[in-house]
Amino acid sequence: MSRRHNLSRVVQVTGIALVLFVTAASCGSEDDETVSDESAVVATTAAPATTAAPATTAAPATTAAPATTAAPAAPADDSESPSDCDPLRVSDQSDTDILELHLFRSTGAYTTTRALSWPPLDQTYEVNNGIMEGTWETVPSALIESVEWSNGDATATFTVKDGAAFGDGKPITAHDFVYTFKRAIDSAGSYIPLLLPFVDIDSSDLIEAVDDRTFSVSANRPTALLERFLTFQVFAPIDKELAEANSTEEDPWAFDYFVDHNNSSGPYVLTNWDRATGELVLDVNPGFPGEVNNCGVIIKNIPDAEQRTQLLQNGELDVIMGVPPRLLPVLEEDPNVTVYRAPSSRVNYLYMNRAYPPLDNKLVRQAISWAVPYDALLENIQYGYAQKAGTLVTSPMETYQGEAAGAYTFDLDKAKEVFEQSGVEPFSIELGVQQSQTQDQQAAVLIQDNLRQIGIDLQINILPDGDFQGRRNNREMPMAFHQWYSWGDDPFYQMTFLAGCGSFVNFADGCNERLDEIVGEGKFEIDPARRAELSLEAQQIMVDEASRVYLWSADWTIATGTGITGVKKDFSSVPRLEALGRGDFTVATATAAEVAAPAPECADDPLRVSDQSDTDILELHLFRSTGAYTTTRALSWPPLDQTYEVNNGIMEGTWETVPSALIESVEWSNGDATATFTVKDGAAFGDGKPITAHDFVYTFKRAIDSAGSYIPLLLPFVDIDSSDLIEAVDDRTFSVSANRPTALLERFLTFQVFAPIDKELAEANSTEEDPWAFDYFVDHNNSSGPYVLTNWDRATGELVLDVNPGFPGEVNNCGVIIKNIPDAEQRTQLLQNGELDVIMGVPPRLLPVLEEDPNVTVYRAPSSRVNYLYMNRAYPPLDNKLVRQAISWAVPYDALLENIQYGYAQKAGTLVTSPMETYQGEAAGAYTFDLDKAKEVFEQSGVEPFSIELGVQQSQTQDQQAAVLIQDNLRQIGIDLQINILPDGDFQGRRNNREMPMAFHQWYSWGDDPFYQMTFLAGCGSFVNFADGCNERLDEIVGEGKFEIDPARRAELSLEAQQIMVDEASRVYLWSADWTIATGTGITGVKKDFSSVPRLEALGRTG
Repeated sequence: MSRRHNLSRVVQVTGIALVLFVTAASCGSEDDETVSDESAVVATTAAPATTAAPATTAAPATTAAPATTAAPAAPADDSESPSDCDPLRVSDQSDTDILELHLFRSTGAYTTTRALSWPPLDQTYEVNNGIMEGTWETVPSALIESVEWSNGDATATFTVKDGAAFGDGKPITAHDFVYTFKRAIDSAGSYIPLLLPFVDIDSSDLIEAVDDRTFSVSANRPTALLERFLTFQVFAPIDKELAEANSTEEDPWAFDYFVDHNNSSGPYVLTNWDRATGELVLDVNPGFPGEVNNCGVIIKNIPDAEQRTQLLQNGELDVIMGVPPRLLPVLEEDPNVTVYRAPSSRVNYLYMNRAYPPLDNKLVRQAISWAVPYDALLENIQYGYAQKAGTLVTSPMETYQGEAAGAYTFDLDKAKEVFEQSGVEPFSIELGVQQSQTQDQQAAVLIQDNLRQIGIDLQINILPDGDFQGRRNNREMPMAFHQWYSWGDDPFYQMTFLAGCGSFVNFADGCNERLDEIVGEGKFEIDPARRAELSLEAQQIMVDEASRVYLWSADWTIATGTGITGVKKDFSSVPRLEALGRGDFTVATATAAEVAAPAPECADDPLRVSDQSDTDILELHLFRSTGAYTTTRALSWPPLDQTYEVNNGIMEGTWETVPSALIESVEWSNGDATATFTVKDGAAFGDGKPITAHDFVYTFKRAIDSAGSYIPLLLPFVDIDSSDLIEAVDDRTFSVSANRPTALLERFLTFQVFAPIDKELAEANSTEEDPWAFDYFVDHNNSSGPYVLTNWDRATGELVLDVNPGFPGEVNNCGVIIKNIPDAEQRTQLLQNGELDVIMGVPPRLLPVLEEDPNVTVYRAPSSRVNYLYMNRAYPPLDNKLVRQAISWAVPYDALLENIQYGYAQKAGTLVTSPMETYQGEAAGAYTFDLDKAKEVFEQSGVEPFSIELGVQQSQTQDQQAAVLIQDNLRQIGIDLQINILPDGDFQGRRNNREMPMAFHQWYSWGDDPFYQMTFLAGCGSFVNFADGCNERLDEIVGEGKFEIDPARRAELSLEAQQIMVDEASRVYLWSADWTIATGTGITGVKKDFSSVPRLEALGRTG
């Protein structure tokens, strides 16, 4: 049973934004980009952030304190405020950028401000499919005692409830409500005047305070929308006294102040806002006179949808929003999760700007509308979590009549017939697609295929978000995608913006005067029958005009964990946090490991670092996330390290190795097949226990002998076939031997996977089923490296690393806080704002932005990473080598480097990339772009023009962009590339099962060794040789080369291998992405070793 408390809380819906959605900061639209603000202040005194118990015994989590002294929240009544109730943990699709009610803001901010801002009206609710859905009927909100309607329902007179209070305990008065309305209407910066024409309020004089508890809101005439608008959060009371105290001559309405302050009128008060992680803590507002069904809310900023989904399934989150359709079926199958869905007024469409002939021909637009595979889009892009749109009037709207209006269906014969009637010859035309919108990219490919069949060649142009939005707003694209979502579920509101003559978001630039007349009449019409009549005519006009292809109307969805109740959907569709509740619930925590020894005093603040993914596990000998390798490298020190030379500001590892900080000396013998190490006296684990030779030996034996370890995949390269080859001589001495000298042994011993594991701790936590304690070390670590892990918040992914006092090496900083910020734009902005010090995993498109920032330094170096397109010769005609060579000549390599990698990559040539000591791409005759040569070779192949599938992974936008560029060139030589964008799981399954003739793949290997790379990617029968080619001579070369230690012979073998790869053309080697890292002002010590994993201990601040 959920506990109800009549505590003062404000959770209000996303407010106003029917109108605003598609402006520069479109509210809730997928087009909008969340902008982080630099300041981190809240209007209430902040309590410490709640964090999940770490996987190691931890110090308290570091949280951002409020940046201003804030009005304290009134104390809650102890008799009503439970101490045995944990807050709900919630995550939306974007973070909170600002708190200001009357400015455009991020999707996540509307959720937050709805919880802090309570309007004068609310809806009544009926339960449908487990959701409390708002009806068309309104009632006074929790702040209002009564409302009286007069003047033909053009005037509403409100009485404020006695005892209603702001978060600081100050009474809410009628004057506060009136101030809100006058501010919304009269201020220059507010977006609310966009809404007021729909309710015919043209002056703030129409809002009056009668006395301290009574105020009235009047329109010039009765309208259908006034009642709905008064349920929007933007009309919640603002503390007039506080606003006036913080106003200035330049900012008379205190917008700057309320960007990051709030004195709540809603069910919650904001008690902590960590701007770096985006986490907000909302405690119950004791002055709120309505019901609140929970004990508070922690809003976690987790932009990565996969991570949000997993945390919900793990029980580390209670409620998530903004789940992409592709993940909803996964959640539906989880017995511990409930997915709620309902139709929405959101509409996704493809607009056609008639300023670009032949789109000025209505029959052409109609033909395109008939040729779109609507059902396939619903099934394959939206996974069934959407409705047919029909027109701009979607199914939740009271006048929806899509079928009666004759909405388009998929009919290719009809499309061909209408296109023929148009008299237009087959033509090519650009379709603009936003880079971040993968669902639009997928839809584009499906639509492109069908339009080609009626004579229209759709040229898909995937653009960076800023470029796309600029070109869209300037009407510089003939066709492009757009989506819109409006509060209030009103058809005339929606049509005014999207189809009105001259509207700023009518990107089709069509103008139908009769449609304008209908919308003008309909928005003030209050008779339901006449509204339906006008709406039907409008829908019929939209179908006939065909200025837009109405693709789908995405469902409103929310997913909750076990026992969560109270899902509510109102006019704004913003999550209503106060309605959510649960039964008895305890936050799950991890078991703690040993108490880390206290770190020495350090005068500087810890570095704030963010990688491209979070840390999933700490276990050294299991595959893990990219971010986890960064963390475990900071906690795990191998026996060898490299020497370093500075190149372009980076300390780059050389081929020479030296004993690591844990090792006093190393002696090589047996022709360099044996290394004997002496452990440094005083080297200690994080808990102070001495590190011994037995701990190192245990690591090697565990890595080699355990069934679950991936390390045996590496051992053939150094000819270690038994753990007996690793021996402890005494407590401080151990030896590592191979059966013969190899080029890689020295390099492998620099890898973190050979760091010592506390043998005593491992054996104490082993079981019969898990003799090597893998389960234990998934979330425990007794560090051998420069840091100890003192806090790990599994819900946010944040880790706190303090300096390990037992580490005998140099550490150039006072600790590190690793922030989990998967969203690259957010990472970039936080670095630029000075809220992060170091970021990794920056997409190439954002690197030029950082390069131009005088407060940021971007470091780059070539890497062994290779991105390629493989061709599986089991699928004819790819078994014809000349066909594969023709494809290789037809790929625009330089365009890929420039337009997809933005110059932050090198030509790949083959699997042997430029950092490898035997790279000889040019000598091997690597392919360049030569369309004439491609045509010539394709003709020599004797193969007729053909179509073939190219598989692309849904999450890999750069591959999708590359696919479009490659598709265009292959078409010119007679090959029709059918791009198939697949969900990640489906793609990986089909790739691993060799069920795709062509697909993208990328690989990155430690050690910069060419034979290591070729063994996996080109070896006969290798599990990742997806081209399934087998060249016996190449196998012989690789087999010899991996054990060859003579540099000249290695180079000779490598060149021959590269020449074979060029001739065989089993892969198109697209690019080798640079290793990059970006730092803020004054950060030093950027280091790149064989593994290219960030070396945190080397980073420091100037001085």
